Amino acid sequence: MVLSRGDVIWLAPQPVLTRGDLQGVAPVRNDEGKSYLSFLLNEAGARKLADVTSRNTGALLSLVVGQTLHTVSIIGEPMTEGILRIPVANEAQAVGLVNAILGQGTNGTPR
Repeated sequence: MVLSRGDVIWLAPQPVLTRGDLQGVAPVRNDEGKSYLSFLLNEAGARKLADVTSRNTGALLSLVVGQTLHTVSIIGEPMTEGILRIPVANEAQAVGLVNAILGQGTNGTPR
């Protein structure tokens, strides 16, 4: 999905998933070279993800880190395995987002 300047989307005021729902997050690349963030969720996070994706198939899912909207994608199907993969523009963006989510500087050192 591509949004253009001036497009408007509505975001829920409270996040569905937070750092407390994570077991881990890593940048990954598929066989075609497309970059993703792969979130491994704990039991509570997996339940939340399954619930929200089951109730909102076809709706938008956004990734907001801090106060910045980074990605918007469409929920294609319920996600029941506790793993969430979100497409990003490139590997550099994926690494930068992982560092931001984990509270690390751009070089991987804690902030």
